Amino acid sequence: MMKILSSPLNKKKVTNKTFGVPLEDVCRKVNGEVQIPHVIVKIVAFITKHGIGHEGIFRVSGNARVVERLRSSFDKTGDADLEEAGDVMAVAGLLKLYLRELPDAVCPEILHLQFVSTQEKYHSDSVECIRRMKELVGLLRDENRAVLKYIIRFLVTVSLHEGTNKMNSHSLSIVFGPNLF
Repeated sequence: MMKILSSPLNKKKVTNKTFGVPLEDVCRKVNGEVQIPHVIVKIVAFITKHGIGHEGIFRVSGNARVVERLRSSFDKTGDADLEEAGDVMAVAGLLKLYLRELPDAVCPEILHLQFVSTQEKYHSDSVECIRRMKELVGLLRDENRAVLKYIIRFLVTVSLHEGTNKMNSHSLSIVFGPNLF
């Protein structure tokens, strides 16, 4: 079971900069378990509470000024008041922006082609495809694997509300594929 980073003060580096910082610099291990970055945990909690049923969550853009204000707040102080922002779509956009601005993607470029070729080669044999995908996920750094697992669990929760948010697994993969790879 992974633990989540509960405070932005638990970062390895003294800086408060959040966006564009490698996962290995913001994730630390406690008792051998990788801590998920505070920004991700906070956004996921906010969307789960306030936006899980919003139609087009992650597909409809939020206010760009709100996104930039929240990003700036995280970079300056290590935190932001998402409740005050009042724009669920902007907060959803902030998660995509955070993932997109990682110096190395959650699934690094070096493994990208292997993920794609595995899916193409074994798409008709789901058991073998899953086995090989698990092997590839096992090659990820601990921080990347923990963040990927956390984000995927959240996206599964989002897809369970597709009746109201219109975001099924296919729609979510279209939106998040470029942000994770």
